[in-house]
Amino acid sequence: MFRGSWSKALSAALLLVMVGLLTVGCGGGSSTASQSEIAQAERHARQEKAEKEKERRLERKLERLERENKEAKRRRQEKARQQQKAREEAHVPPPAESSPPSTSPPSGTDCGGGVIAGPETSCAFALETRAEYEREIGAGSGSIEAYSEANEEWYPMYCTEGSEHECSGAISATVYWP
Repeated sequence: MFRGSWSKALSAALLLVMVGLLTVGCGGGSSTASQSEIAQAERHARQEKAEKEKERRLERKLERLERENKEAKRRRQEKARQQQKAREEAHVPPPAESSPPSTSPPSGTDCGGGVIAGPETSCAFALETRAEYEREIGAGSGSIEAYSEANEEWYPMYCTEGSEHECSGAISATVYWP
């Protein structure tokens, strides 16, 4: 039995050597490419070129969309500034100092640190409004722009300083603090 499997293994090895020699003799071991390989390489090159062109078109489209988005944001901010300016021009000055101060606290949500958000104002926006006021104005009356994370937009606010600070604007937003 051992002898039979040895001869089968030897026969298989000889057969492999002969097939290898035939392949080399028929050009199978040649370094030159066949016509089908050349055609396949050309198809691959055309596909790669088409994919790169598609990628360039998509990149140009993305750049255009980014420019349009930036321009739209700039237009929204400019519109908000113009609306705030119109509100300021139409703003009625606060009552004279001789009027008695209000004894009732403003209604709304206590956001901490003395900041109160009006009925239609979030604490995040109220705190942002106070921070912008302190950064831009510090004391007295004036206009600021506060960022709303909820709406991802800047809103104009007009702030006054009396016995307490009061800012109003945006979309029915009111903010108070001492």
